[in-house]
Amino acid sequence: MLVSLFGRRTLIGKLRYYFLERHYSQTIRYGLIFLCLALTLASTVLFRGVIFVGTDFLPGLIPVLAFVGLAAVVVLYNHLEMALLLVVVVSTLLADGIGTGTGTKITFTFLLAILVAGLWLFRLVVVDRHITLRPSPANAPAIIFIITVVISTVWSTVFVDQEVSYLLNDKLFPRLMTAAVLIISPLTMLIFAREVKSIRSIRFIIWWFILVGTIFGAYRLAFNNLPAPLNMRGQFPTWVGVLAIGQMLFNTRLHPVLRLFLGVVGGVWFYITIGLGISWLSGWVPLTFTFGILLLLYSRKLTALAMVGLLIFLLLNTQLVDEIVGAETNESGDTRTEAWERALNIYDDHFLFGTGPAGYAFYFATYLGPVGFSHNNYIDIISQTGLPGFLAFVAIWVGIAVVSVRTCFIVPKGGFEQAAAYALLAANLSTFITMALGDWVTPFTYTQGLGGIDYTIWAWILGGLTIAFHHILRSRQSGEAVST
Repeated sequence: MLVSLFGRRTLIGKLRYYFLERHYSQTIRYGLIFLCLALTLASTVLFRGVIFVGTDFLPGLIPVLAFVGLAAVVVLYNHLEMALLLVVVVSTLLADGIGTGTGTKITFTFLLAILVAGLWLFRLVVVDRHITLRPSPANAPAIIFIITVVISTVWSTVFVDQEVSYLLNDKLFPRLMTAAVLIISPLTMLIFAREVKSIRSIRFIIWWFILVGTIFGAYRLAFNNLPAPLNMRGQFPTWVGVLAIGQMLFNTRLHPVLRLFLGVVGGVWFYITIGLGISWLSGWVPLTFTFGILLLLYSRKLTALAMVGLLIFLLLNTQLVDEIVGAETNESGDTRTEAWERALNIYDDHFLFGTGPAGYAFYFATYLGPVGFSHNNYIDIISQTGLPGFLAFVAIWVGIAVVSVRTCFIVPKGGFEQAAAYALLAANLSTFITMALGDWVTPFTYTQGLGGIDYTIWAWILGGLTIAFHHILRSRQSGEAVST
């Protein structure tokens, strides 16, 4: 429908053809001249009578800053692949944002992801007038999930318990922001899957995580914490660890010293998660799982030996196991399972499209008072979007896992690409575990906050990267087949 609005025979289509196709150069030239004159005039008016003391001059700079912002948007529009790399960089180095007055921030990563998504959709719908995606079993579930979130947002407003309606209406902003996060997350995956078109970009993202992971890990060991706005929250240890160990084990073209160094990087994060935070299952369980997957892919004999060694260690250290279980019990007790049960009880009355984005928090507040939330993405999603949303959400990750497996069968052996393919497979499989241990794939507004997207976005980025990687390899193989 949106595409048809911009058809050649419509008014918008005729204007688009005349200005953006037939007279594109003149439109850009005269448009920029007009914009410069208009902004200069606006600055002159705003600066009139201003005494340059303190920050009084800032209003006069608004037109100039607007022009700079517009120029940045144009650059991002023409270099969407570069814009995606910028999302990765900003998410790790600039975990900050704009205050909303509600105790949370709209983060720069979130804003940049929305901007890139808007530019991407504008190009597909308005300019290309043809929406195409790289084929993937994750595409249809992602689109269905996005549509379900929109329906759920409206549905939960109309079909709401009378006792909850006031609170639900009063919290419209966090509900809409939660919906935006639920939409932008799979949309980011689709954009990365379509717009990452070179091994160079994949190389950049993987080595960027390893580089900042090395620096952050060293700082964490030395000073026990990382200063804001640097970001190593969420599953950062898992992503850095699996990417580093993947390169160490399978990239045989690296210098032995560099491979040893990568092993140290993975070991540092393993020590940080299991040595310094053994009670935090969300930290070391996914990382240990990814290491196990990589070891299995590297050598079945070593994996069997490691399993025997682990079993012997556990049998000889039963007290340590009891301490780990006790620490986890002390940290969360039975509150999580109780929260799951309460959330599912509410879901029973709202099974079709759920209670809406962030919705079950308001049902909790109305019927149960101040109680803990689920800290579980599976429970969060089914409670918020109902059964259709839950099935679509799980199908997204099943689809990504399928692509991961297929990629491992076609990837060239012995270099960066094999290491990347195996690491992405382990990372994507670990997502099924991390979703059960916390809000590590989509942040729940009243636990992680909206700022959680700064680190939950990484799972979606790696998922989209997997699909892009698969198609790059397939395209290369097709080209080689034609040439021979």
